[in-house]
Amino acid sequence: AIAVCVLIVFETLRRDIPLLQSFYVTFIDDTKDSDTQIIVSHMFLILGCAAPLWIVENLGRQFSSLLLAEFGVISIGVGDAMGAIVGKGIGKRKWGMNQRTLEGSSAMFLSMIWIGAYACHSYQDYAALLVASTFVTVLEAFTLQLDNLVLPLAGSTVALLLL
Repeated sequence: AIAVCVLIVFETLRRDIPLLQSFYVTFIDDTKDSDTQIIVSHMFLILGCAAPLWIVENLGRQFSSLLLAEFGVISIGVGDAMGAIVGKGIGKRKWGMNQRTLEGSSAMFLSMIWIGAYACHSYQDYAALLVASTFVTVLEAFTLQLDNLVLPLAGSTVALLLL
């Protein structure tokens, strides 16, 4: 919550401080935020990483899944980041609706499976990880929404339905 508040303050100051504006332009891809005056993708990144954890905490003690709790970090912090690095670096074959590459999507999927396997404790967890990672990888290639929030929520919903 504190990080989101800090980002909101920076966002309100961004247009008035040229140095802060140049930092944002250099490091933040605002193509999905282009129709608004406010860039929210970085705030959605924090919310997307935290939302699955909040879901698990609100489900109570009768449902405890490390995989579900960590799916925001697995999908955005690991998968989306690895997909961006590989896709921008060596990606050649475009697919989907938003210029994603097969190489980047493959890296996203494989990194999610590799890191997510550490959060699995049963065959049911592995199956949920496989299905949710597949769904999130395909959704990321075809969604035109802010994927920093959509991907973890969609993936954790699929995992929750399977666990």
